[in-house]
Amino acid sequence: MFEIFFVFLNTKLIQMCLPAFF
Repeated sequence: MFEIFFVFLNTKLIQMCLPAFF
């Protein structure tokens, strides 16, 4: 359960950080 939440948080962070580079 914790691992799934961590992955979800990671993907959300990536989606928020990616547009800043492009």
